[in-house]
Amino acid sequence: MPAKKKTSQIGREELISKYMEFVLDADSVPGSVYKFAKAIEVEESEFYAHFGSIPGIQKAVWTAFYDHSTALIEKNKDYDGYTNREKMLSFFYTFFELLGLNRSYVLFSLNEQSHALKNLEQLKGLRKRVKGFAKDLIEEGNADKQLRITQHNPAVFSEGAWVQTLFLLKF
Repeated sequence: MPAKKKTSQIGREELISKYMEFVLDADSVPGSVYKFAKAIEVEESEFYAHFGSIPGIQKAVWTAFYDHSTALIEKNKDYDGYTNREKMLSFFYTFFELLGLNRSYVLFSLNEQSHALKNLEQLKGLRKRVKGFAKDLIEEGNADKQLRITQHNPAVFSEGAWVQTLFLLKF
């Protein structure tokens, strides 16, 4: 008997949402893509069209939080007039408000592994984006400074922004 064809295409955002709902309901990460796809009633191929693995979707959740935060702050008509400091503060405020709205998932996700460094693996994509955001702000600020000694090192300060993000996450 041939298998039934499912014609519905599931999007990346919907998969992320279903993943978050799944882990909160099951109180565990799915053991395989097969089990997850079966539980949410989609074909594995639909999952693999967007993500390569369960750790891939875990990383994507955090980058989605970042993307939603930056999209929200950029919608503000006054955002372009903000100083770089205000832009960074707006990002932090919006990002952590969004995390607060998804608190159950965030707490589950950050407490999933007993070893804290293993939790950092899922934050790789977020780290890259936060550092990129901070680096852009720093380079923009440096463009106005004539003396090299008054300029900030983008690599050092963007890493500092990431450390600040981790500190706030832990808090």
